[in-house]
Amino acid sequence: MTWVAIRISAKEQKLKVKYGINYLEGEVLLEGRALVVVVSIGFFGGLVAGALGLGGGSIYNPALLSLGVHPKASGATGMFLVLFSTVNTCLINWLNGFLDLDYALWISCFSLLGSVLGMICTDWAVRITGKASIMVWILVAVFVISTISTPVFGGLSVADDKEHGVNIFAFIPLCKSP
Repeated sequence: MTWVAIRISAKEQKLKVKYGINYLEGEVLLEGRALVVVVSIGFFGGLVAGALGLGGGSIYNPALLSLGVHPKASGATGMFLVLFSTVNTCLINWLNGFLDLDYALWISCFSLLGSVLGMICTDWAVRITGKASIMVWILVAVFVISTISTPVFGGLSVADDKEHGVNIFAFIPLCKSP
């Protein structure tokens, strides 16, 4: 399927470049090194994201930015990829009665607002610096901060549980016997 998708995309891109229709200067052409990078990112990024439970955007966005894709296009691609898993998760949770619709609507509104403001700030940063790579460094900073803060706050939470008498080495049963 990957090979078929690459062939179709390559033919479409050749037509876009040949006739100058919907082709933007600086667009990543899927040929040569860029094709190998995109397919490798797709495979290994999907493998890592799936194995670690990460959102695909944490893998794909920095990779696309490093290929020179504009941050808006990179962000939109990441959001498009996440759309399917998010809709599926919401549907399953709704069908099982786990989804609080009022809370979901509030979160949706704030997410939409944050996305719009993020895109405006991204445009401003790229316009000021003239480089899309500034977004890669911002993402690196966010990942470094989360890599340090997650174990620190997790450790503090475990220490607090231990202090309150919770057996931190006990297993929680997955199923309760009838």
